[in-house]
Parts: sequence; structure tokens; C-alpha cells
Amino acid sequence: MTSNGTDEVGPPGGGRPPSSQKAVGAGLTLAVSVGVFAYGGLWLDRQFGTKPWLLLLLVVLGIAGGILHLIREVAPEMDPFAAPAQQDEPTDATDGTGAPD
Repeated sequence: MTSNGTDEVGPPGGGRPPSSQKAVGAGLTLAVSVGVFAYGGLWLDRQFGTKPWLLLLLVVLGIAGGILHLIREVAPEMDPFAAPAQQDEPTDATDGTGAPD
């Protein structure tokens, strides 16, 4: 219980976390994804003897995925792969077959 007698869960004041927390989380996700992909690239290069090509490929993929995640979290309106917002169209009295009831 808080001082005002309510059971609050989550950030103070309710709602979503501040954008700075979202930015820090997305930045950490970017760093971790690049690190994990780099480690995977090193491991695959050792397995197949392709040094440094798989490392470079996976690091680029990690950077691209991390940046895409960062954009989706911090600025979703700039997401290049988001579905375009559909405007509500007036509906008619049909059952979806095109024929009136």
C-alpha cells in the first residue's frame, strides 16, 4: 500500500513508463543484440572456417534489428514497416457479402 492508501503497481502515477526509460531499455536491447549476434558470428566462423565473414554479417543483422527495435519503442510513428493507419470507412447495412439484408 502507498501513502494514499491505494495499491499501485507500475510507475508512479500509473500509465506507461517515461520515454527516457523506454529509450534506455531500447538502447540496452540494441547493445545486447549486437553482442549476442557478434558472439554467434564468431562461433559460426570457428565452426565453418569462414573468418570474418559470418561475424560481419551477423553484426550487421544485429545492428539492423536493434535499430529497428529502438525505432519501434521510442518513435513508433517512424517505423518503416508499420501498417499504414486505416481510416474508418462508413459501413453499410450488409452482411459482408455485398448484398443488403
